[in-house]
Amino acid sequence: MNHYDYDQDKTKSERRERGREKKKERMDSGKKAKLWAQIIVDRAEEAKRLEDVRIAEEKAKGSRRGTPSHS
Repeated sequence: MNHYDYDQDKTKSERRERGREKKKERMDSGKKAKLWAQIIVDRAEEAKRLEDVRIAEEKAKGSRRGTPSHS
């Protein structure tokens, strides 16, 4: 968007209101970006945790596989 959004045929109060709307849009877009970033981080942490659990389970199974059942 550019300064042409503020039409000259509008009254000063209409232009001010449009300016407030644009400012609110800019502020909200930053909040959305922060929320998406947090969601991405949360999902990455959950995936890492699940991967660690899976690796630990495979190691536990692998250690049992290598030992003989009778002594």
